[in-house]
Amino acid sequence: ELRTPLTVVIGYANTLKDGGLGPLNEAQQKALTAVVDRSEGLMAPLNNILRIREGAKPVLLKPIDLRALMESQLERTAKEMRRRKLALTAKLGTAPVWVLADEEKLGDVVDNLLSNATKFSPVSGRLRVELSTSNALVRLSVTDQGPGVPPELMPHVFERFFAANQGPTREYPGLGLGLPLSKEIVEQHRGRIWLESLGAGSGTTSRLELPACAPNAEPSVVESAEKFHK
Repeated sequence: ELRTPLTVVIGYANTLKDGGLGPLNEAQQKALTAVVDRSEGLMAPLNNILRIREGAKPVLLKPIDLRALMESQLERTAKEMRRRKLALTAKLGTAPVWVLADEEKLGDVVDNLLSNATKFSPVSGRLRVELSTSNALVRLSVTDQGPGVPPELMPHVFERFFAANQGPTREYPGLGLGLPLSKEIVEQHRGRIWLESLGAGSGTTSRLELPACAPNAEPSVVESAEKFHK
């Protein structure tokens, strides 16, 4: 009842903004850009709420190239990075990096990490993304130059709605669902996710670790974070 009409609003607004229904003056273009940005901003937390309602359903994990997924996700985030004049350093290597994953769900995790880093970074700041493999583990890190996470809050960052409970004076919007949902997804993929920060003004590094696999690895159906079977 919310997502379907919102999708229609975004679709028509984009059509108008792109000139599909005729030329626009500068004021009209600015207004439609605001409509699209605000609507897409509302869609993100709405999707997170719906994912909570779905619960932990079984997922099919298949070999995917995480390096290719990262390149695709970075392209999706590029517009907002440019808007905030962020300098990106991406060290993804040149070879495929294979993991067993549900591509859509793992894409949601990566999107959340990149979106958080972009949102919390100061204008003209720097982002660093690194992907590596060591000891049969694939490691991804996303580092920003944002305000950092105070030590007393670090134990709570993966609690649902924690960010939303920080009161109306908090600087950054959000319901506090992205990281908790990301943790659930990563654990369902037999991996782990955590944050590192030295506190105020130090920036934050989000780290993700998953088991590496062969490109021809057999798919697995995952019932929950603790139960797996072929």
